[in-house]
Amino acid sequence: MKELLGLKHLNVLSWSFGSSLAVQKFLKYPKLVSITQFVLVYHCKSAPFNLLHLAYMENLQELDLEDINLEEMKIDSTEEVKKLFQSGFRSLDRVVISSCKKMKDLTWLVFVQILKQLRIVFCTEMEEIISVDKLRDISEIIGSEHNFFAQLESLTIKWGRNLKSVYPNPLPLPKLKKIQVRGCPQLKKLPVNSSSVKERRVVIEGEKEWWEELQWEDQATQNAFSSGVVLGDDFH
Repeated sequence: MKELLGLKHLNVLSWSFGSSLAVQKFLKYPKLVSITQFVLVYHCKSAPFNLLHLAYMENLQELDLEDINLEEMKIDSTEEVKKLFQSGFRSLDRVVISSCKKMKDLTWLVFVQILKQLRIVFCTEMEEIISVDKLRDISEIIGSEHNFFAQLESLTIKWGRNLKSVYPNPLPLPKLKKIQVRGCPQLKKLPVNSSSVKERRVVIEGEKEWWEELQWEDQATQNAFSSGVVLGDDFH
C-alpha cells in the first residue's frame, strides 16, 4: 500500500480481495479508494461480507463477487437508506455475482442506479433478484417508486436452479438490449410487457424448452419479444 501511495502518476487501480479484513484495510487509504475502478472479492467465507464497505467508493465502475459469504445488506436507519440512495454506488455500472450460493436475493441492486450490465451465475439458492417486500420497505423511506434497472442494457442469468423471479411486475427497461438465460428451469416469467422497451428489438438467448414454457403478460408482449429470440444450449 505504501509503495502505491508514493506513485505520483497513479490514476486508476483494480483490486482483488480474498477476505473482509483485506477490504477493511484497503478502505483506510482514501487516495487509493478514490482511484479504484474495479473490485473483485473472492473466496471470502470465513466471515460475512458487508457490501456497505464498498458503497461509497466514488469511482468504482465494476464489482465482481465470487464465492463469498455475502450477508444481507443490513441498514440500521432510515437516514442510511436515504444516504445510500442519494450517494451510494455512484459510478457502478457493471455487477457480476458468481457462485454465491447462500444469497436469496439481490434487492440491494436498486441502489445501483446506473447499472448497465448484470451477470448472475451459479447462485443456486437465489429465489428472486428483487424482493417485493424489501423493495416496498425501501420505497416507503425514499418516498417514491424507484425506477430501478432504468439504465440496464444486458442481463445474464445462468445456473440458478431455484430462481423464480427477476421481479414479478413489468418494468420500464428503455435501454435493454439483451437477456440471456440458461439453466433456470423455474424462471417462468420475465419482468416485461409490450411497452417495456418501446418497440426496440431485444435479443433473448435461452434454451428452447425454457422459451416455450415462458409465461407472458399478454400476446402483445410475446409478439414484441419473439423477434429477437435466439435458442440454443451454449451461450458465453
